[in-house]
Amino acid sequence: MRKPRSFASALGLVAIGLSLLSVPVAQAGSFSVVSSFGSNGTGDGQFQFPTAIAVDSSGNIYVTDDTRLQEFTSSGTFIRTIGFGNYNEPIGVALDSSNNIYVSNYFSGGVQEYNQAGDYLRTIPTGGYPYGVVITSNDHIYAENGPSGSEHIQEFTNSGAALQNFGNPFGAFMVVDQSGNLYSPIRNANLIREFDKNGNEVREISSSYLNGPYGIAMDKNGNIFAANFNGDSVAEFSASGDYIQSILTGSGSKPYNLAFDQNGNLLVAETGNDTIVVYSDSSAQSVPEPGSGASALLGLTVLLIGAVIRDRKNRCLRAATAVGVPH
Repeated sequence: MRKPRSFASALGLVAIGLSLLSVPVAQAGSFSVVSSFGSNGTGDGQFQFPTAIAVDSSGNIYVTDDTRLQEFTSSGTFIRTIGFGNYNEPIGVALDSSNNIYVSNYFSGGVQEYNQAGDYLRTIPTGGYPYGVVITSNDHIYAENGPSGSEHIQEFTNSGAALQNFGNPFGAFMVVDQSGNLYSPIRNANLIREFDKNGNEVREISSSYLNGPYGIAMDKNGNIFAANFNGDSVAEFSASGDYIQSILTGSGSKPYNLAFDQNGNLLVAETGNDTIVVYSDSSAQSVPEPGSGASALLGLTVLLIGAVIRDRKNRCLRAATAVGVPH
């Protein structure tokens, strides 16, 4: 006759379930294509080589391409072209807290600023060939000076005053986290460099899953996504730098840059197709946030149906992965 489980042991299992909920675990999302927009050409809404993506506070999408910057609705409908004819190979684009638009103008050696209405405001000279541009939470501007023989990152105040330069050879685009640390993929070395706000290198993330990384983005959990131009994929890493998964973008897609919108969708600029492809993470949208009453209920349900499995042979408990499997 099987011995009945005591009330205390049942409470113990509940406690284990609740403790598992309180520990964040990096898991692979379930990314799938939900939409795309753009095609090859020079007309409205078309691209010849889309290089960078930014999303404003209203969800509108900005894409740099060849000699222009185009704006789209959150669903990919063309709105307008901003600053047509004012660019000399625009590559990077970013927005500040006022939704002012900053475009790195590669061959003109500066970052151009436009207001939300699309009016030109100024050019911040960089003294090199600016590739990526990113804006911090305090509206400081970082410009990545591309292959000019003296590659480096420059920091400016919002007024355009130069603050510091620090080395970063063969970088391309950048992303900044909530602490002000800066991440830049190094395409020739297949790694990602992290710098603190003082320009000191903190670490390097090196992985065999990086293959010519150009663009980089970060989701709300601090996970890092790198566009593998040579690998036709997007590599995802945890905030601690551990590899999570690769999202395949299709043969010949040549992903160049990427960004997240307000709904957590991943937007990828595929230069091989001259298309912006939108990926949705169904697991992130279906699983409640940790700590909520709904997530506690979910955790207990998973616990009861076997996410924690009793190993009779070894007389121990093993935690099973509930969502996501790295590829």
